[in-house]
Amino acid sequence: MSPLSVLFLLPALLAGCALLAHGLAHRPDDTRARPEDTAHRDAVGRDSGMSTAEYAVGTVAAVAFAGVLYAVVSSSATQEMIMSVVRRALTLPF
Repeated sequence: MSPLSVLFLLPALLAGCALLAHGLAHRPDDTRARPEDTAHRDAVGRDSGMSTAEYAVGTVAAVAFAGVLYAVVSSSATQEMIMSVVRRALTLPF
């Protein structure tokens, strides 16, 4: 896959992340607090953890980083460099 094709896939990946974030933000109809949930919330506090928007931004950043990393690793120059390092390591005398 060429770096250019990764750039064409990026909007689709971002749209998928947005759909995932929307699905995570949807609350079920049963929003009654159970006693164990209330006790846990009181013990931990209200600001612990990440919100859904933060998860979405983190997911988008991870997907973008994965796309860039894949484009770099799959390039012919990088593959040749990795192969030369492996060949050199295998031909070293013990």
